[in-house]
Amino acid sequence: KDLTALLNPARADYMLGMLEGLKVSRWLAPDDAPATAALLKPSLTFTLVEKGRNEAGDLTAGLITREVILAPATTAGNPLFYYGRMGSDSHPFLLDKDTYLKLATDLLEKE
Repeated sequence: KDLTALLNPARADYMLGMLEGLKVSRWLAPDDAPATAALLKPSLTFTLVEKGRNEAGDLTAGLITREVILAPATTAGNPLFYYGRMGSDSHPFLLDKDTYLKLATDLLEKE
């Protein structure tokens, strides 16, 4: 179903700004077992598609797809941190609760 008409542009712009300026709390080791386990069941996934650019900064014909996945650091009710991973990067990261909640905002107006 096309929900474009329900999209709140201000919220979408805010989320895009959050994703563009995403700062992690800490990078973790590739073999961090708790992060790996949590990220098998993400609570939030972003698939970003952008126009490709060459080394000179000029737009190319191709598109680049990137994925960001996030999952709570604990199964308890109110986690203070979330685990994350950028696509196939082997290093997971920690993200603070406030940043996660800003990314988890609803982008659609109520029907």
